[in-house]
Amino acid sequence: MRHLVRTGVRAEWSNPGVQKMWDSWTLECDFNNQLDLYGLESLAARTWKESGACLVRFHVEPSMDVPLKLQLLEPDHIDMNKNDAVGTNGNFTFMGIEFDRFGRRVAYWLFPSHPGESLTMGMHGLVSQRVPADDVIHLYSIDRPGQVHGVPQLAVSIMKARDLDDYEEAELLRKKIEACLLNIT
Repeated sequence: MRHLVRTGVRAEWSNPGVQKMWDSWTLECDFNNQLDLYGLESLAARTWKESGACLVRFHVEPSMDVPLKLQLLEPDHIDMNKNDAVGTNGNFTFMGIEFDRFGRRVAYWLFPSHPGESLTMGMHGLVSQRVPADDVIHLYSIDRPGQVHGVPQLAVSIMKARDLDDYEEAELLRKKIEACLLNIT
């Protein structure tokens, strides 16, 4: 991951006041108050590589000098079972992403908490909420036109490992059968 993100995107502004605001914001931009901007960049890259995607959700915090907080979410937060036919406005939802009649993303249907977290499920349930696409960055590699979601980079390796495991099992079975046949003759 270091070769991808390194020390993070660093901005230098010619205006000292803007530079001071930027430096301050990079320290307090995390919605969960755990990481700075560069930690968020690194976490987003790791999540993208591992899960095939990462969501960055924008939150407005009026009390801040720069009223923007960034919340990183795993792609599991997308309600993949949300599929709706074309509505009166021409929008349709496919795998948790709402599109306009031209196929442009207009909203994401997100769970407020991770669906795999049993403790928080009781507080919020598994009811997804509509979040405008302008409030979300969906970070993933687009490998083909019309692709809706990302694919984990390890998916290909996992399939090859499974094939190798199947081959090894078949070879062991073949050797056992061969040994049985040798004992008969």
